[in-house]
Amino acid sequence: MHLEIGPGIVQHLEQGLLIACLTLSAIFVLKLYSARVRFTRLKRRGLSMPPHHPLFGHLLLANDLLSKLPQDAHPSYLPGLIRQAIPDVGQVFYLDMWPFNRPMLIVSSPSVANQFIQEHSLCKSPEVHRWMKPLANNRDLVSLEGHSWKHWRNIYNPGFSASHLIHLVPEILEEVSVFRDILKQRAQPEVILPLEEVTVNLTMDIIGRIVLGTHFNSQSSRNEFVSALRAQIPWNLYGTEMNPFVRWNPFRPLFQWYYVRAMDRYIDRQLEICFKAHQGSGRPAAKEDCRYQTVVDLALNKYVEEQSPTHTARDMDAQFKSFAISQMKVFILAGHDTTSSTLCYVFYLLSCNPSALERVQAEHDKVFGLDLTQTNDIISANPHLLNRLPFTLAVIKETLRLFPAASTTRDGEPGFFWRRMATCIRPKGSPSGVRTKQCTGRECTGRSRIHSYLNVGLSLRMILYIP
Repeated sequence: MHLEIGPGIVQHLEQGLLIACLTLSAIFVLKLYSARVRFTRLKRRGLSMPPHHPLFGHLLLANDLLSKLPQDAHPSYLPGLIRQAIPDVGQVFYLDMWPFNRPMLIVSSPSVANQFIQEHSLCKSPEVHRWMKPLANNRDLVSLEGHSWKHWRNIYNPGFSASHLIHLVPEILEEVSVFRDILKQRAQPEVILPLEEVTVNLTMDIIGRIVLGTHFNSQSSRNEFVSALRAQIPWNLYGTEMNPFVRWNPFRPLFQWYYVRAMDRYIDRQLEICFKAHQGSGRPAAKEDCRYQTVVDLALNKYVEEQSPTHTARDMDAQFKSFAISQMKVFILAGHDTTSSTLCYVFYLLSCNPSALERVQAEHDKVFGLDLTQTNDIISANPHLLNRLPFTLAVIKETLRLFPAASTTRDGEPGFFWRRMATCIRPKGSPSGVRTKQCTGRECTGRSRIHSYLNVGLSLRMILYIP
């Protein structure tokens, strides 16, 4: 069969293609004009923002600042870089990154952030759901909202309470001892030791013990789950990436499916082991299987309690298992990067402040004694000694203040206003030096994207969001 395309058909195709291109170009120009005019009007109202270009918005500024960072640096560094380059921009400012992102309100003021996180919790941004969907299908505490979020939060809350975690200190100490030995072995004169690698492996092993009650052993060997999780992270997208080869990679769904399947298979095995132990069927729980109350144990306790007295099924409910697998993945994901990054910054800040390091060492010597070989035994016998380290706790809190490990991204809604707060200095002799007051002016967020950037300076990363 021979098909000939006449010149008339070709001409019609060319005309159709031309019309489509002109239409898309017109739509783009109209949207560009609308976005830039919107920020021009905000600027005329005196609202804070960096210098705004009438054509490029803040794209040129972002490119100039981000070009000074390594190529793999996360774009979430940008708000901190802007505040460093333009201090007068303040703690709350607008950012125009269209067409790569929606209009944003950057917030680094805890009092303002509290208004849309606690007082009136705005919905999480679609970018968050987009990033989490391949990993947990939005059945996790990071993505859930309202009643569903409260339900699952209540199930897992006991597993992260301080009173419960104190009983897991001996298990944590085992992993920390491996970490210590690795540092002693690899820390050599004139040799650079990348701390992120070893702290990530440490954190993974600890979370594995606390959440699943399993030994990942990622500090000493390769683990199926840990490898899959870390390989999956670069393939997830917010949908705001500027590089088209990254944003529209055709192989992404295939790799995401492969790694998620490997993680689900691993956690499914652990859940079944613990569920059989709870049901009293199959082989008894061995020492490495649910020998103490982990997060998944407590969740299963809650699950069994909620079953009717006549419920005799020997298999776990499919819906509960699906949600539990999603939650376990996110617990490990959200915890490993934040904790390991904080550890890196703790070591860094102590190395830059020898006097603070000496105070930490002196505090530890006073509480645990001078014999380092007995420290683990002392802490295991009395984990509450860890509550007698006020200066060490202050070091951790100050590190988190300077380098917070997480942020949150919320979606604006029509009719929501944030209240501007002003700082007033009291005269000398007043009971307190600084107080805040609420100003009469209000700012409406409309449908802008609200990004809570709770830091003073540069944060390490902001891809993990507070659930």
